[in-house]
Amino acid sequence: MTEEQAREWLRSSFDVSRGAWAKLERFVGLLISENSRQNLIAPASVEHIWTRHIADSAQLLSWASSPALWVDIGSGAGLPGMVLAILRDAPMVLVEPRRKRADFLDRAARALDLPHVQVEQRDIRKIDGKAAVISARAVASLPMLLDMAHHLAASDTIWVLPKGRNADDELVSARATWHGVFHVEQSITEPGSKIIVATKVARRTP
Repeated sequence: MTEEQAREWLRSSFDVSRGAWAKLERFVGLLISENSRQNLIAPASVEHIWTRHIADSAQLLSWASSPALWVDIGSGAGLPGMVLAILRDAPMVLVEPRRKRADFLDRAARALDLPHVQVEQRDIRKIDGKAAVISARAVASLPMLLDMAHHLAASDTIWVLPKGRNADDELVSARATWHGVFHVEQSITEPGSKIIVATKVARRTP
């Protein structure tokens, strides 16, 4: 997928309004600028930012379109959380324990006029409530991630978790201690990347 193909895919897939598109472009500018002050994304990925980061984040909406609370774990550069918040006008909590990154997310949410975004500079284990959707990009292995965040999930919570080439192996490991409805989807932006989508996730009892 080229940069122009990524932009066209976004336009056609989500019917992005002019206002939302302007916010996506502004977010790209904010992200690139902040990347010179702290390492948010790999420098080599900047020239492919629409493919590697914006479309890659937006595709998660294909599997989770709930208008209820979405919690993004380890939001870091705002990927996928800030991109999703631009595309959906619904409650979004971005959880990022590192202060500099949380500060960037807070500034970006204000600059982009996203009042439905809440930034939490805390460990995910200290976040309360129940989420309709939980996402996490490059945070931890699947078994560890489920252990960290299962307190936020109800039986109908949708987990959408971008993974690399080891997605199937992580799923096998997770099934040893967790059960639920799991399936693996192919990423549209990277042939070697997968997305684990899960519902009805619960810890196995001895």
